[in-house]
Amino acid sequence: MENNENLNNKMDSTLEAQHSSDNQGGWIILKRNIMDSDIWVGKPSTWFKLLAFMLMKANYEDGNIKRGQVLLNYRIVHSHIPDMTYGAYRAALSWLKLTAILQR
Repeated sequence: MENNENLNNKMDSTLEAQHSSDNQGGWIILKRNIMDSDIWVGKPSTWFKLLAFMLMKANYEDGNIKRGQVLLNYRIVHSHIPDMTYGAYRAALSWLKLTAILQR
């Protein structure tokens, strides 16, 4: 398993999001080495689902919120990831912030 600093450095080059202008299409790219990362190997599967959900929902161009930002809350997340508890949601967000994968 990689330490969190290495994961953070690799996440920058590992995850890329692209969206079409209609906000219904688009794609994200995940490199296969993500399967060696802490979020894949050492964390509950709902944590990775949350990360993928945030990537897919992130704003793709500047507007009311900046490119790359996403606004969400537990109710929204739970509607898309029903097996994620509120406690798991809070823990995942804390870990993503701690490892600097997610920034405020």
